[in-house]
Amino acid sequence: MENKNRLARLNDMRDAAGGLTGIPESDGSAHTAGNSHKMEAAVERYLEYEKKIQPLLKANADKMAKLESMVDSIPDGLQREVLRLRYMDAESEDTCRPKKWNAVALTLYGSDDRKYIEAVHRIHKKAILTLENTENVP
Repeated sequence: MENKNRLARLNDMRDAAGGLTGIPESDGSAHTAGNSHKMEAAVERYLEYEKKIQPLLKANADKMAKLESMVDSIPDGLQREVLRLRYMDAESEDTCRPKKWNAVALTLYGSDDRKYIEAVHRIHKKAILTLENTENVP
């Protein structure tokens, strides 16, 4: 989510800098020096921010890849699926909140009865223990 937000801000900055597509040679209008300086400043802010966030974007992408790899390495398919449904399948594109337990149960079992939600909790607990044990292996 952090990457998505930072890229959206970068896009906004690019738009404020005129899209960074270059300035037309002449469109016949009289441009003032003030507008030129504003454009220059906007381009500089964009380039500075882009340079600043590139390492953060890469680090976040690397962390997500590592987490996905860890989940993929869990031998039990049900445990993998619970973790994917809960944490990796966002409720919508605009949020990074975990999926609700009843939604996970509904997806897995076709019902969100209490017994299925409790089963999801048990599977989740086992999956977390599996991850912790795998992480501690040299």
